[in-house]
Amino acid sequence: MYNQWNWEQKHPVIHLRLSKLDYQKSGLYEALSIEIGILAKEQGVELESNHLKGRFEELIRRASGNGKVFDPD
Repeated sequence: MYNQWNWEQKHPVIHLRLSKLDYQKSGLYEALSIEIGILAKEQGVELESNHLKGRFEELIRRASGNGKVFDPD
């Protein structure tokens, strides 16, 4: 498999900054939803879904379609 992988092709990477989530105050579900919204905004991706699973899926698909790679900083 190693010799069949295209190492030149870039794929979107989503870096969730879990250490920065304020999950104690708002709960993990809400904190993750907010983080995904922030990441989408930083990448110029507009999310339509209101629930976490849908927002995360949209972020992955749209970032992948744009060919964007997330910078963890």
